[in-house]
Amino acid sequence: MSFTTPKLTLMVGRMVAAPAPASLMSALRRAQVTNTDSGPSGFQLEFQVTRGSSPLDYSVMTQGLLAPFNRIVLMVTLSTLPTVIMDGLITRIELHPRQGNQPDMMVVTGEDISVAMDLMEKTMPFPAMSDWMIADLIMAEYAAYGIIPMALPTAVSLSMMPLDYTIQQGGMTDRAFLNKLARRNGYVFQIIPGPAPMTNTGYFGPPRRLGVPQAALTINELPLSNVNALSFSYDALAPTTVTGLVQDTLETDMDIPIEALLPVRVPPLAAMPAILANVPNIRVTLLDPEGMDPMQAEVVAQSMVDRSTDNVMTASGELDVLRYGSVLSAPGLVGVRGAGYGHDGLYYVQQVTHDIKPESYTQQFTLTREGWGSTVPGVLP
Repeated sequence: MSFTTPKLTLMVGRMVAAPAPASLMSALRRAQVTNTDSGPSGFQLEFQVTRGSSPLDYSVMTQGLLAPFNRIVLMVTLSTLPTVIMDGLITRIELHPRQGNQPDMMVVTGEDISVAMDLMEKTMPFPAMSDWMIADLIMAEYAAYGIIPMALPTAVSLSMMPLDYTIQQGGMTDRAFLNKLARRNGYVFQIIPGPAPMTNTGYFGPPRRLGVPQAALTINELPLSNVNALSFSYDALAPTTVTGLVQDTLETDMDIPIEALLPVRVPPLAAMPAILANVPNIRVTLLDPEGMDPMQAEVVAQSMVDRSTDNVMTASGELDVLRYGSVLSAPGLVGVRGAGYGHDGLYYVQQVTHDIKPESYTQQFTLTREGWGSTVPGVLP
């Protein structure tokens, strides 16, 4: 399998991945990688396999490289710029023997390195630790996989330490527990591969809306258009406000009203958030404050509002990487132009799927924001 522009590099090994031998690269027919902020990222590799020098089995099997839980690193190089798009472990292997004119194929599937965090359920107390400290501690246990923790302080931990109660990891895996902590703070937990092979950032924080936007996605502006397809959807039923009562058991023993009415994602990406545009037709969700103090309840209520509005406006499409001129990465920001004021502007890149074949490199993408209208006068090309 020969890649000219871009070049695909496959590394494979047990704990430390090394460049794949030429025989394995020549057998590779397709690589698919999905990077997402809302769950584990994954990969799938398709190999055309043959009987090697040994008549007993296929050559890729006798090499022993494509074994369960072996490490896979995929990197693409475009215009001399290398980008690591996956660092993961093999979790599934399929063999499809020859059928008619179809050759023997082997399909290898896996998840990002966080799958190593999802193998053992634990019951563990974390006394006097805030959610982000717990996230930092858990991720540090997986340093052997090149994970560098990046846990951002949560709202509750900025003003108080949980000295009067102990957070418990109750019978769940580390990955499931990190996702639970992230959701109740309006955060995401994700493993971001790179920048160097076999290094990863373990990110625990709000969706990453800061930074320089990636090259703009352009539609309806020939010859500048650089996407194969782009469509938009607006979910008017998604946004919700949250209200409720929580008992102040520490001080007054009174019921304290809790209310969250607007998203507080920074920076805002829509000039008119759906939660305002839809007034008065807005869902009202009642908060179940069981086990929460007033401050915790406020944080949870706000996270519910933020998450409800994150995906109100969704843009889905496909681009050709060579025509686009770079690799679109998730998470991050990207500009859209040519779709009109209501749909142009900045979006959060929630998910991308790389589809790499010898003759093509395309990406399917999902972009999100909280409503209509651009917050910027224009986007960079």
